[in-house]
Amino acid sequence: MIKTTDIKLKLAVLQQANGHYEPAMAGYLQFLREKPQDPIINYLVGTIYFQFNDLNNSKKFFDNAIKFEPNFSEALNLRGIIYKEWKKLELAENDFNNAILIRKNFPEALSNLADLYRLKNNFT
Repeated sequence: MIKTTDIKLKLAVLQQANGHYEPAMAGYLQFLREKPQDPIINYLVGTIYFQFNDLNNSKKFFDNAIKFEPNFSEALNLRGIIYKEWKKLELAENDFNNAILIRKNFPEALSNLADLYRLKNNFT
């Protein structure tokens, strides 16, 4: 039997995918009130903030997702992008490497790590 909460979560994900960020965020925040330690919901909230370049709030929710699920490779990868943007290159490198250790051949993390190495070479 499909739970109403499952349908509501899928609806929020579809809303986000279709660019309807406000109702998606409202749905995610409702779930977060019910399950504040849910790593997936924290991650999804972080992705909306990330899409709007609100990196401080985005990082906060990615931090939560990683705290509740340390092997959350997607959250590590996106947090690594934030660190790279903030010029915290060692932290970015650590997150990209951890994402790749968790999920072998993770194309986005591999690409981000390669970009980071190119950036670091330009600084030296």
